[in-house]
Amino acid sequence: MRSALLHAANRMSVALGTDADVRSLKDATNSVAANIAASENDGACRMLSISADLLEGLPDTPATLPDRDGIRLIFALTAHSLTAAIEP
Repeated sequence: MRSALLHAANRMSVALGTDADVRSLKDATNSVAANIAASENDGACRMLSISADLLEGLPDTPATLPDRDGIRLIFALTAHSLTAAIEP
């Protein structure tokens, strides 16, 4: 999931704009990837929740719909993966 998160944070988020909220989303999503790489699942879960909230706070425009939906999908898959990794 780490590479998908990095793709979401960098290439996919470009379509969302360049304002401070998008930069915050990029930073939070990169933090999720970094936490996963360090096997810090609790930190990854927290940052994933923050990332999802930041994404939902961005303007909902038709032009950004494909990228927002792709990022949402990556977040959902990451949440599922983290849940599977945490549960015995």
